[in-house]
Amino acid sequence: MGAAAIRHNDESDDNLEKLRQEFEVVLDENLETGIRRVQVWVWLIFEDATHSKLGRLVQSWVFLCIFLSTTLELVMSYSPCEWKPWYEVSFQLSGADAASMTFLPGVPTDTYTLAAQPPGMPDIVRVCEPRPKMRDEWVGYFVMEAVCILSFTFE
Repeated sequence: MGAAAIRHNDESDDNLEKLRQEFEVVLDENLETGIRRVQVWVWLIFEDATHSKLGRLVQSWVFLCIFLSTTLELVMSYSPCEWKPWYEVSFQLSGADAASMTFLPGVPTDTYTLAAQPPGMPDIVRVCEPRPKMRDEWVGYFVMEAVCILSFTFE
């Protein structure tokens, strides 16, 4: 029974190989003429790295762009964070809000906090610095990301 199963699998593999050979599409720009030849050549460069040295170079460039773009996105999205007690986070005023507040004379402003912990607020809160505006970011980031996106578009 085991030998029959092996023989059946061998026959199935033989049949599958015959079907592959019968329906295999061979792309070779030397077999084509005119604009079709150019289409096949360009397709092979971008889809088959083993076709030519230019194909290997193009595929290597695309992989480098993928790696670079991913790394840049991770690095540029980083912002420093720290853990703070709830009472430092729950009463933060800035800009016009802080300027409009009136404090008792001689009492430091950092002593003004909420009297009780708000319901649902954890004891320690993670606070992150806001991300800089795009105009404030490093110009090289924009240039490298634009080159990567342009490469992806061509590919």
